[in-house]
Amino acid sequence: YNDTIVLNLTDIVAKIYGNDTLCSNENKEALLSVYFTGGIPPYTFTFAINGIIQDSVSTDDNPYIIHTSKAGLYTLTSFHDDVNATGNTSGQAIVTILNAPVADFEAHPDSMTILSPSTQIEDKSTGGILNWEWYFGDNTGIDYSSNPFHTYKDSVAFYEVTLIVEDIMGCIDTISKILSITDDYWIHLPNSFTPDYDQLNDKFCIGYHGIREASFSFNVYNRFGDLVYSTNKL
Repeated sequence: YNDTIVLNLTDIVAKIYGNDTLCSNENKEALLSVYFTGGIPPYTFTFAINGIIQDSVSTDDNPYIIHTSKAGLYTLTSFHDDVNATGNTSGQAIVTILNAPVADFEAHPDSMTILSPSTQIEDKSTGGILNWEWYFGDNTGIDYSSNPFHTYKDSVAFYEVTLIVEDIMGCIDTISKILSITDDYWIHLPNSFTPDYDQLNDKFCIGYHGIREASFSFNVYNRFGDLVYSTNKL
């Protein structure tokens, strides 16, 4: 008797793919894929990062996704299926970690008064900065300059200033600082007036802010030291 047997052999192959870039301050991971051809799941494989072999992985997923935040060259070192049929490995994946910029700034001054609520802000960021975004915390528009000058309202308040910087590689960093505007106490006394009823400087007017009216007193003396006028009313 004669008979014919056809034996079909299927290659068992595992391939790794991926090329991902992360910034060092990102709270995320690179995603690399391992695809399996042929064989019976679950699949078991090992991979190396820059030649250093990692723990083996067994999975039914196809593709299997490697989540990683380690920079380097990823290669497969071994692979077999559920019946221990050894397979071939191919491909490579790369993860690149870029040094992120560090955002920083100084405000001169960082504490102002209502009489002078302006500040010059100096960028102190490092890392090849290409773009700046300034948010002053007072609902004004975004400032894109590197060292902005800003004037706030003349009222007591605290403002959160936020700087977002981006470097030439597209990495971003953010920093926020609090600036304060405090009250100020002052009084303005004119050095002359002309009470001649011509409606120009006829009255001696005192400007003030923060004066305790209950403790106020005002005296006018002539050049000989004689008291010519006195009041305790503002």
